Amino acid sequence: MSKILLFIQRQQWLRLGCYLLVACLVFGLLGAYAVPPLLKPWLEKQASAALQRDVKIGALSLNPFLFKLRLDRVVIHDQYGVFVSFKQLSLDAELSSIFRLAPVLREITLDEAQVNVIRLSKQQYNFSDLIKPSAADAPDSPLPKFALNNIRLINSSISLDDRFIGQQQRLDQLALALPFVSTLPHRVDEYIQPSLSGRFNGRPFALNGESKPFKDSLDTSLQLDLARQDLTPLLAYAALPEGLSVHSAELSAKLELIFRQQANRADLLLNGHLVLDQLQLQQGGAALLGVQQL
Repeated sequence: MSKILLFIQRQQWLRLGCYLLVACLVFGLLGAYAVPPLLKPWLEKQASAALQRDVKIGALSLNPFLFKLRLDRVVIHDQYGVFVSFKQLSLDAELSSIFRLAPVLREITLDEAQVNVIRLSKQQYNFSDLIKPSAADAPDSPLPKFALNNIRLINSSISLDDRFIGQQQRLDQLALALPFVSTLPHRVDEYIQPSLSGRFNGRPFALNGESKPFKDSLDTSLQLDLARQDLTPLLAYAALPEGLSVHSAELSAKLELIFRQQANRADLLLNGHLVLDQLQLQQGGAALLGVQQL
């Protein structure tokens, strides 16, 4: 009799195991093959309505077991052409998002993003309609709970077509690495250590640091490295005295900035050195001042 009961129990566990296996297979197949064709046009429609721009997604893939979502070949068009595009966006969520009732992402990777900014007038850009002014009397709301880990931006670029003053600027080869950004209580007191590098109009730059952006003290330390950065494109936006112009100026820097906010004061400490090369000032088109190195 005991053998019969044992056999029946084994059969029940085997049947339950088969049901669970079939359920997992159905869940995986639906998540991987049925959901993406439905989710892709829905996301395109929602994003287009929210941005008031045409949004196209080349491909969408989902791994329901690993909580991974990937968007490929995404392009956002505005009336001037391509506004934003990227080759791939990967989001890797954690199961703890369910228990914490807050988004917790293990990894975020954005590859080959391109942003095209157009300046139309002194204070008008091709994205100005996306910025809504906040009400002056709006009460401060608490920060939402989230944890974003291993944030990476790879080989991306930002182009500025300044039609107001007739110049073009370009940031390319942009690489951003951010270990985490979190408002969850157990990580607020930890330092984040961001790094950003790239080229501005063909000249390299690098920025590294550490910060506690959600701590009251706002402890921040930044290191900036510049190598003979041409300042003349930036000085086009500076309010210089009438008739005065900067014909050439190159800036090199190795700086460390330390900021800490305390109860009654804020401390700012700047260490390092700046080198200004090939400074040439003109007044009314005639040479005014020339400095080889400062």
